Amino acid sequence: MLNRQGNLNPIMIEFMVDTFRIEQICRLKMEIDFSTQGINQIIYDCTKEYDVLLNKYYGQLIQKLNADDKKLMQSSQRNWLAFRDQEKLVIEMLGKEEYTGGGSMQSNFTAIDQYNLIKQRTVEIASHLLRVSEFK
Repeated sequence: MLNRQGNLNPIMIEFMVDTFRIEQICRLKMEIDFSTQGINQIIYDCTKEYDVLLNKYYGQLIQKLNADDKKLMQSSQRNWLAFRDQEKLVIEMLGKEEYTGGGSMQSNFTAIDQYNLIKQRTVEIASHLLRVSEFK
């Protein structure tokens, strides 16, 4: 995202570096351990890293909002956290052998779906931050 001067926004640069680091570490670890269990652990570790970023960028976003808007954002995030917790249960349930036919790869699909859930929200929060940072 370019700012008004046609340069990349510093927050965008920081976000790109943060996410590139996670993605590269994840990719390199998978080259070393590509077992089912290894891949699951790597994906779970990368999910935790995205969760750290989610909190980082959420904290920056909340600081830019006025008191009333902070309350709305906090409510939205609490609702999303409740959704996340329920969605994780749904993802795990859908990976059951009775629905998938089983197989060790199902645990990889479960891990990836949970990873994508956190990563997507992290991108959304960073996008919100970029939007409000253009003018503050």
